[in-house]
Amino acid sequence: MKTPVALTIRHLLITLCALSTANSIVADEVPQGWYDDQRIEINDRARYFRYYLPSKPSSASPPLVLFLHGGNASMRESMPPFNRPSAAWADVAEENGFILMVPNGVNRITGNSFGDEQSWNDCRPDNPLAITLDDVRFIDRLIDLAINDLGADDQRVFVTGSSNGGLLTYRVAVELADRVTAAAAFIANMPVESTCPTPTRPMPMMIVNGTQDSLMPFDGGEVADSNTFLSSTPASVDQWRSVNRAGAAPIVTDLPDSDPSDGSTVERVDYPAPASGAPVVLLRMNGADHAMPSPSRRLAIPRQNHDVEGAEIAWAFFQDQAAFPTRSEGQWVPIDPEVDGANQGLTIDVLPSLDQMFVAWFTYTSEADPGHLQST
Repeated sequence: MKTPVALTIRHLLITLCALSTANSIVADEVPQGWYDDQRIEINDRARYFRYYLPSKPSSASPPLVLFLHGGNASMRESMPPFNRPSAAWADVAEENGFILMVPNGVNRITGNSFGDEQSWNDCRPDNPLAITLDDVRFIDRLIDLAINDLGADDQRVFVTGSSNGGLLTYRVAVELADRVTAAAAFIANMPVESTCPTPTRPMPMMIVNGTQDSLMPFDGGEVADSNTFLSSTPASVDQWRSVNRAGAAPIVTDLPDSDPSDGSTVERVDYPAPASGAPVVLLRMNGADHAMPSPSRRLAIPRQNHDVEGAEIAWAFFQDQAAFPTRSEGQWVPIDPEVDGANQGLTIDVLPSLDQMFVAWFTYTSEADPGHLQST
């Protein structure tokens, strides 16, 4: 049986390498840099987005990060040349070779989907900012576009956002759990009541909140005179910890206070999970207000944390979740298919995006005690 096995493996490698090359060609045909004011139609309405392609993609199929801007902001104001903390994502994308996609919300008053005072439909039933548009379908279509047209890796799709965009990050993590690899929500808690489904599938989740948040209180409650209500940060963490089957005993780490003058320190709280679950990480920004942390892009507010770069720490978290593919594309290669009710062979995965090959030997049988087979 050696020859058929060798031929089968060779055919598999050729096929997968061809697919990898095809993706690489698609990416190589598009020059590096920002692509602005891109448009697609969602439910007969124009929706806009922009994306950034790095000069040196990390692989033939680079990862994809979607950043969701905050309320009354936009895809433009959240990225360079504006000096918002979220603009650091462009630097991180260039340094690490991933595709960065930034969609635009819709103006809650005019319905304009192109402007700079935009918001998201984030599941709060009593939210005056709520827009009856299918933002999740919009994000889903952008993931398709990035994979099919830009060669992004469908096994490394990450979503993150701040404030109103952090709330939409939670929603996308729930409703697109079969497509998203991990999520990071900044300065946002889970809604007390929700018009959307509750989490049911494990999703690696990072939550980054300030204890002195004047807009979305760390301890929960009303969102700044809006008559909308959010859970506390501990309750939001516990909700994801329960879904993710993460442990109740956290690992607590005090991060370096690199800027004592900002009046804030960062405490990292890790909740590890078994292989069947997913981790939850809380970055508790002690003393910080409603702002993403950033030492490089400082806002004119008195309590922004300057100890960590939010984009960098979220990307590091995403990388930790992408060490192994979420599904196998391998091929079972039987050694002796004529053994009745049993089989031995190889399963092979070629992973171009990780520059790895996974090969394992298995013995399979439907009998309780096959006797004539030995596992190795």
